[in-house]
Amino acid sequence: MTDSLGAQKIRRAALILIPAIAAFNLSAAKEVWEASREEYDSVEDAFADESAKLLIISHSNSHFGG
Repeated sequence: MTDSLGAQKIRRAALILIPAIAAFNLSAAKEVWEASREEYDSVEDAFADESAKLLIISHSNSHFGG
């Protein structure tokens, strides 16, 4: 049994479109991951900065009897 010409064209189009869609989705997922990572890093940096400030304040207070 042979496929009709229309079915063959659809199959060929699918062989081209499916990998293209997958590549696009992977690219979009990578962009989301990178943006999420950058946001996480900035929050982590801000937390580290605030922790360092609190440590300095705590250390100074211990030297001045506070």
